[in-house]
Amino acid sequence: MSNNQYRYPGIFPFASSQSHLFFGRDKDILNVYRLISREPLTVIYGKSGLGKSSLINAGLIPKIAEDKTHQPFIIRFGAWTEDKTETLLSTIKNLLVRAIRKESVFISKLLPEDNSLWFHAKRLQVQKGESLLLIFDQFEEIFSYPKEQIVEFEQELAELLYTTLPLRYRRKIDASDATGLLTEEEEDLLEKSLVPKVLFSIRSDRLHLIDRFKDYFPSILNNCYELNALTIEAAKTAITYPARLEGDFITSPFEYSGAVIEKLLDFLSDQQEQRVEGILIQMLCDHYEKSEVEKKKLRKLELTHIGDPTKVIKNYYEQRINALSEENQLAARDLIEQGLVSEGEGMRLTLHEAFILNKYHIAKPLLEQLVDSRLLRAEPFIRGG
Repeated sequence: MSNNQYRYPGIFPFASSQSHLFFGRDKDILNVYRLISREPLTVIYGKSGLGKSSLINAGLIPKIAEDKTHQPFIIRFGAWTEDKTETLLSTIKNLLVRAIRKESVFISKLLPEDNSLWFHAKRLQVQKGESLLLIFDQFEEIFSYPKEQIVEFEQELAELLYTTLPLRYRRKIDASDATGLLTEEEEDLLEKSLVPKVLFSIRSDRLHLIDRFKDYFPSILNNCYELNALTIEAAKTAITYPARLEGDFITSPFEYSGAVIEKLLDFLSDQQEQRVEGILIQMLCDHYEKSEVEKKKLRKLELTHIGDPTKVIKNYYEQRINALSEENQLAARDLIEQGLVSEGEGMRLTLHEAFILNKYHIAKPLLEQLVDSRLLRAEPFIRGG
């Protein structure tokens, strides 16, 4: 078997296929899994960049796959724009339709016109024997959508979670012209509880917006979990364990010296809270694996090899900027270094896309390129954009 993967994802979230590389979050995985098992609706929240998507992809999905009772679907709505053709509900339903190809004859013949979330969840249960788990990653994006779409989403999701058999189906079964339409076995399947689960993952600074769903989900905030940055010990695990793994990797197993680990943790940790952001760990370790371990065939990283971590981050920025055309380089630097950082204080600022386009004359494709390279982060504006 040829070696074909690195040990750290860098600036990108962990994928489900990288669960064997995902360390430091065992307690969080177990706690969120228990919440999901206990209640139909769970909310996980945390600051941007702390690894909610990685926890879902590489932690929860493999854990849920072990019990084989729920089939998970990860949904990202994306921010709403005026030219967006998919609605909130069609985004979910299209995903389910692609996963459930075989037609459920006895369900469809009752109400052929039904296209509800409940209908698709029941199809999944009948065909695969599994219940539905909907995971809404970056759920804050929903608040940029038109109100009527949000209300429709609430209504259908509430029916999915809290209705064993919708009234429209019960009326159809009780109607005289439906006599003999279903066998006893099919009736039992229709009446069987769906036991669906829903997980909302949202940024902590948008958590207050969840309160808008209380009309349909009165206890929505009763089953919450806050994801914090990694503890120092968990961060040490996230740094060292992937390096030691045997297997299908581009680099051979290697170690970090005690001095290197101490320097990295000192650089990465918030001195007040004594916690570490996972994305910075992955960014630095990815760099050291590729630039030092792979190129120099090292088996142990010492202080002389890692240099100044600040320069690694700066070099990443410079490399991404220099990869742009000369004209775009100037525009990107002007936006990032002047428009998005306050002079003197070094604070990060937020600018609306329309303002950026007008003031800095940056075309949308360049903005998207900067977001894809993780130099910028796009945050959905509540009123669109």
